[in-house]
Formats: sequence, C-alpha cells, structure tokens
Amino acid sequence: VADLELTPNLGYIVPALVLFQAALYKLGGGQPWLFHLMNVVLHALVVALTFLLGRALCRRVLPAAVAAGLLAVHPLVAEPVAWATGQKELLSAALGLGGTYALVSWLRHSGALKLVTAAVLGVLAMLAKPTLLLLGPCWTLFYLALPPTFRGPSRRAATYTIGLTILAGLVLGLMNWYARRELAFDDPQIAGGSPLLALGHQVHHLVWPTGLHPLYATDRSAGWSDPHTWLGLVLLLLLGVVAWRGRRAGPVLLGLGLAAATYLPVSSVIPFNRYLADSYLYLPLAGLCLAVAGGLDRLLEGHATPLVTKLVVITSGVVLL
Repeated sequence: VADLELTPNLGYIVPALVLFQAALYKLGGGQPWLFHLMNVVLHALVVALTFLLGRALCRRVLPAAVAAGLLAVHPLVAEPVAWATGQKELLSAALGLGGTYALVSWLRHSGALKLVTAAVLGVLAMLAKPTLLLLGPCWTLFYLALPPTFRGPSRRAATYTIGLTILAGLVLGLMNWYARRELAFDDPQIAGGSPLLALGHQVHHLVWPTGLHPLYATDRSAGWSDPHTWLGLVLLLLLGVVAWRGRRAGPVLLGLGLAAATYLPVSSVIPFNRYLADSYLYLPLAGLCLAVAGGLDRLLEGHATPLVTKLVVITSGVVLL
C-alpha cells in the first residue's frame, strides 16, 4: 500500500493523483478514453476557476474573460491536456486554483466552510503534484499585501488556514526530498543547468509557441553564451518591476505569486533530470493570465471610454485567434 500510494520510485509523493487515476482505471476498465475525457473536463474546470478568480478580483467581466480565454486556447496547454500522463498538471492546478478561489471568496463574503475548503484543496493539490508545495507562502504574501479592511472577518482564522497549508507543504517537501535523494537517483551528468537559461527557453515557448516538442534538446552548459540566458534575466527583472508596481492590485499580485510559486520547484534551481517541459508552465500560465486580467482591469479603470473598451475587445480577440 505504501509503495502504491506514496510512489517512492517516482521520487515524489502523489497519493491524490494515484487514487484519482486508480478510480478512472476502475471505472473505465483500463481504457484510455476516460483518462482523455477527464483531462478535457479538468482543463475546462481550470479555465472556469481562472475566470472566477478574475471576476472576484477585477471590477469588470472583460478582463476575467480574456484571462480564461487565453488559458483555454494557448498552445502550451496541448501537452498536459492531450497526454494522459499530463493529468497531474491538470488535477493539481484544479485543486490549487479551487483552494485559492475558496480563500478569495472567504475574504469577500466570510464563511468558515470556505476556509476549511481552501485548506483541504490546498493540501490535496500538493498531494497531486509537489509543484504546489509553495502554495501556502503564495497565499501568505497575497494576504499580507491586502489592505487591513480587506483581510476578512477573522485574521486568526486566516492565519490558522494559511499556516496549516504552509506546514503541510513543509512536511511534504521534506518527504519528497528524502524520496528523491534516497530512492529516485538523478544522474549527476544529466541533472543541473542554469535556471536563467531554462527560464529564457520557457519564455520563448510561452510567447512564440511555434516549435513545441515533448523533449527539448538544450545545451545546459551554454551559460551566458546563449541569448536565452539573457532573456531569462531580463524577464526576471521585468517581473520584479511589475510585481512591485502591481503590489496593490489583487489579481496582479496573486497571479504573479501563483506563477512564481508553481514554477520555482521546476525552474532548475533544484537539479532535476528533466530540464524543459511545456507542462511545467500549465499552472504558471494560469497565474500569468490572471495577472494580465488585473493589468487590463486597471487600464480600463483609468480610461474606460467606449473607444478604449472596443479597442481592448478587438485586440483581445485577435490575440486569442
């Protein structure tokens, strides 16, 4: 039971994913169609949650719709949605965004059940894929950046909920680290590489996704001789500026926080055999879309004339097409 549920041979602990896929296997008699159908359903759920988060944090419907539409059709979602093995990305994203939406909903309308839901979904998201282990710190930064009048009816309740999520992430992180170190050995000749180089390549695929591939052939030792390293550095500085300027805008701060928290574990800061993958950007892409919604909402807030609104709608439609 321990081997099946804690998956030590994989080097990370994903019992929520294992049980979910076991149920699908049982229900579908081992046929692949149910896995693929569930992937489409999970992707639709993630898109809906992105819209709901944008709608809860933005003043207008249009920015939330643009964020959800961009996530729905972006080419980078092809790998996790089309592959049955990409289900871990979709399930963890749905659980993580569901927990985040429950927390945001509590901030707006209170209700102890929403806090419990946030904590449960947050922990389940970590048990579906370890890239969600930093979800608690992400919630913490978002909560602390809010004005005191928007922090919900009980700071103590929020502290307990977020603190529980952080503690669960810490414990699971140590367990995953042990499993990775003792049971699933990384090849030191393959693992490693510059995080800035990896970030540059990921951004390249994000903004110009014309040559997508399951496994990218990349020289990890290229260093500063590869322009992608400089691209990664520029983007890192740009995101820092955007995060600072948008620290008072809820969707911008939360979106960038989710993108950073879920990308950091796969950013090559920790050496890992696999270096680049489109699936690594699935949940970070949802966070970036949410941040775009926040920026678009602020743009419309200051210049909400009919002409500007029409231009935004037309531009958004062209981008989505």
